[in-house]
Amino acid sequence: MTDFYDPRQREPSLSRRPHNRRDNGWISELLRRGRIGRVATLWQGEDGQAFPFITPLAYVYRPQYGDIVYHTNIVGRLRANTDQGQPATFETSEIGGLLPSNSPLELSVQYRSVIVFGRARVLTDPDEKRGALTELSQRVFPGLRMGQETRPITDADLARTSVYSLHIERWSGKENWPDEADQEGNWPALPAHLLHPWHLTERHGPVTLTTLAALVAFLLPLQVSPGPANVYFAVLGARGGVRRAVPALLGYLCGVVIVTLLLGFALDARVFRQPALMALMSVAGGLYLTYLGGQMLSSPGAPAPEVGLAGDFQAHGTARRAGVAAESESLPDRGVDAGPVRGGPGGDAALCAGGDGGHLRDVHRGLCAVGEPRRPVESPAGPLGTPAERRLCRRRAHDGPVDDLGRHSRVARLNTSNQC
Repeated sequence: MTDFYDPRQREPSLSRRPHNRRDNGWISELLRRGRIGRVATLWQGEDGQAFPFITPLAYVYRPQYGDIVYHTNIVGRLRANTDQGQPATFETSEIGGLLPSNSPLELSVQYRSVIVFGRARVLTDPDEKRGALTELSQRVFPGLRMGQETRPITDADLARTSVYSLHIERWSGKENWPDEADQEGNWPALPAHLLHPWHLTERHGPVTLTTLAALVAFLLPLQVSPGPANVYFAVLGARGGVRRAVPALLGYLCGVVIVTLLLGFALDARVFRQPALMALMSVAGGLYLTYLGGQMLSSPGAPAPEVGLAGDFQAHGTARRAGVAAESESLPDRGVDAGPVRGGPGGDAALCAGGDGGHLRDVHRGLCAVGEPRRPVESPAGPLGTPAERRLCRRRAHDGPVDDLGRHSRVARLNTSNQC
């Protein structure tokens, strides 16, 4: 067994599972994607005792030079081990989910990994160090360019940094990424919610009453907090009443339940692993948002709020004012010059600004502009004049003024009835 794994007898880059091996193109691509790796070095003592050491660090793969570049402080264990000239090993990997199984021997993990074998050296030429550090920095931080977003690398920076080049002598690539681990047939199968890959950020276990209580305690404040959804439902109810608000609320709650169930069964993780499906969902979501924006821009504005009796009378058209004028002309002559009805010459001053005809001004107070003085004027027949005038006022209180769409104003009816 020991001789089988002796690097002098057998190539160390060969895997014992050929079906997991990957070719050079796959290995090169994984090295390009990675940003973090681990370097294993060795300190060899004078007495022959060896001390292995592993350092996690950022790196950049340079295929044009056939090496891997990384850096550390000017002094340290990695620098001391490299100065001895011992062989080095580099590893980088991508980890997926944990693969559960009903057999202890089949418990596994999704992974892709590359191991590089070679020798590392410390770069000493300033231009070579600066070029390697520039490539490393721009690989790890693609949006930062030397000399633009960040300042150029100075000689003082180089004096404080050890830059390494690990020359690649051979490499090995492996991948194990099944959707499920192998299961044992002579043992009860795992339930569905435990069979899918467990991602490292997930916490799994049976759903208990304590968990449900914590979930409810978390969700209830969200339902009553003044978030955008609650504000929307409040505005919708104020404008359209319960019949419009309740269906929208039920649709929102159904959406929350569906999303919660999808997350609970970890279906989001399966979707994230499908780039084509993710792209389709992104495009569909963008089109739907564009549709909603178009609906908002093309929808008519909300009707103006009612501002009381004066506003209602000012809202209706010339035909309504003509009807009021005809009614006022039928009132008995009490020897008072009330002036023309609003809309005619001098009507505003006679009906709204005080003076003679004050009782007619109160009867037709809805014809006055907002902000104009309205002072009750007593007359021998009372504040509203003759019985005919009071009947006219009550009739208006019952019908109420109408707006341009022919709708009666409840607010105006109440205001007018208080005056009668």
